[in-house]
Amino acid sequence: MPSLKTDFVDKTASPRIRYRLIALLSLDAFLLFKSAPFFPSDQPHPPSPDVHHTEDSTGQRVASTPPPASPPPHLNPWSSLTISEIVQIQDWLFAPEQALNLTQVEVAAPSDNHIFLVKIYYPPKQAVLDYLSSPSTVNPPPRFACVTLHHGAAQHPFVRNYLVGPLPIAPHTSMSPLTDIYQVDPIPYNARAWYINDWSSPEIYSNIAAPVAEAFKELFGGQAAGLPNDTLVAGGAGPFSYDGSFRHLWLSWCRSISGPFLHPLNFFQYIDISGTDTSQWKLLKLGNYHGKSTRPCYQLQGRPRCCGHCQLPLENDDESRSRDSSLV
Repeated sequence: MPSLKTDFVDKTASPRIRYRLIALLSLDAFLLFKSAPFFPSDQPHPPSPDVHHTEDSTGQRVASTPPPASPPPHLNPWSSLTISEIVQIQDWLFAPEQALNLTQVEVAAPSDNHIFLVKIYYPPKQAVLDYLSSPSTVNPPPRFACVTLHHGAAQHPFVRNYLVGPLPIAPHTSMSPLTDIYQVDPIPYNARAWYINDWSSPEIYSNIAAPVAEAFKELFGGQAAGLPNDTLVAGGAGPFSYDGSFRHLWLSWCRSISGPFLHPLNFFQYIDISGTDTSQWKLLKLGNYHGKSTRPCYQLQGRPRCCGHCQLPLENDDESRSRDSSLV
């Protein structure tokens, strides 16, 4: 049988050169075949029903390709309030024209009106989407602030959230109750958020710590009198309330050294700080990490001593612990 001969390949060439020449000829043949009009990939195909096409302003069908990239908008509609904006809002709230009778938070008592929180109020979603879709033609949504005020000086104290804006502060800036995203208005005063003055006010030391000062000294070698040289500092933990009808907290004590939270004492006082009259704040019970909860008495060196807060009737510790387990 006669063999096939490739006359166009030089038989005297080395095998490597021959292989390269054959590969080059194969590539040329493929490109020639690809450019032929009968190649299947070049034939028109009917549009698939799954492919979405749109029309331009002239009615011509165009491919639904992503729009070209554009630079980000100049203004971030979710940016936080700046320090200058917060200062302007605070000055505006303290202005006599607002008639809010506010007290600086550093010296405010529970019976005073004071600012608890100032933060950005995020604009509506649709307004943000309209702006982001065309920042060159659509104005950014106006900026507003959410302000929380404690109205402790009211006849019936309450907490309320307000909407202040538009910002920056100008003659047309106004304040109105913010009820769109909150279900309770106003918020009961006893259900207000935690505040450091709840456990650092002078009444905590005079009404709660002073009666057990001897116990602090004998058991822990410490002092908690509300003075700069105190060796013990207080802290508070909730839950403070469930429905706003009361305000209780667990008062804890730590060593007044660097990182006091790393040096807690196994000594807790469950106290009642309901209302705005701090003279009525009182101790309800004592507790420790061993799960024991007792009436407000303690024992020193085997001798029972009263801490001066035994207004509550003596009750079974197991029953008391079971009844108040949800508050621990």
